[in-house]
Amino acid sequence: MYVPRLDPRVLLYNAIPKGLQNAIGVGIGLLIALVGFEYAGIVIAKPGTYVGLGFGYTPWQPIVTVLVGLAVFGILWARKVMGAPLWAILASVAAGGILGLIHPPKAVAAMPTLSATAFKFDLVGLWALSPKAILVAIATLLFLDVFDTVRTLAAVCSRANLISKNGTMDKGTSGAFFSDAVGTVAGAALGTSTITSYVESLAGIHAGARTGLAAIGVGVLFLLAMFFAPLFAVFAAPHVVTISGQQVPLYPALAAVLIGIGALMLYCVKEINWDDPTEGLPAFLCKVMMPLTVSITDGIAFGFIAHVILKVFTGRYREVKPFIAVCAALLALRYAL
Repeated sequence: MYVPRLDPRVLLYNAIPKGLQNAIGVGIGLLIALVGFEYAGIVIAKPGTYVGLGFGYTPWQPIVTVLVGLAVFGILWARKVMGAPLWAILASVAAGGILGLIHPPKAVAAMPTLSATAFKFDLVGLWALSPKAILVAIATLLFLDVFDTVRTLAAVCSRANLISKNGTMDKGTSGAFFSDAVGTVAGAALGTSTITSYVESLAGIHAGARTGLAAIGVGVLFLLAMFFAPLFAVFAAPHVVTISGQQVPLYPALAAVLIGIGALMLYCVKEINWDDPTEGLPAFLCKVMMPLTVSITDGIAFGFIAHVILKVFTGRYREVKPFIAVCAALLALRYAL
């Protein structure tokens, strides 16, 4: 008989210290904001410092993001207007269209098809690989997918107030992992980008979503949107600019809302116990390494490893849960090898 409480993924989620749960949410927010600033051309790659201010290289894009999209998001958020992220996107599209950064679609509707990618398995190429290479690939993808789901649940459930005072969330957690796994398998079989839970769901939670009904509505709308792919492609269409001799794609419609969602996620930084170095330092490494490495998994890894080391060498090893200790050891081994 299946017992959700014995699901190892749920045990992993509940084993994460509350400080690291909050740090994961903050780190993801910083990462999303960084992506938004890059999409806006406000932050660009520069030699020496690696990143720098993009003003002067992309004159119109920052205007669309800051003076239009982000301003609309901030004003509506402050006034508690429902749907602030959506209005920010629409305002950015309108401004981008006026400035020539976004172009109207060539068509409005088209019949969707997956004939080019669905069930196009390369079994011949698979058999050409060694068993070791296959196992390593499967283990790597499994590891990344599980931790991606853990970080999404940690961030989204914290924002939705679905986590208990002791930092656990048993109700619905197993079902969330199961649906994420089904989506991952289905997406791989159909040849699409990975179908998985996304932290951008925070935009819906900010608008009041709590019970899952909004997610069902979004799913139905996505099914309908497949028939209007050319129209919705306008929102994700890049505006390519030349910076230091390189072609860089910017995304006028999406930059502002990503920055805004990143700001929404920073609220939980206050829940971290900064007075305790064994809690504060791992949380700091976790949240800072995510944007610096552009990797959520690496941020979690630094947080886990630091948590175990500090707790053990300060004599507080009893506070380290076995699941976290095992994960930290595997993560450290991953870097070592």
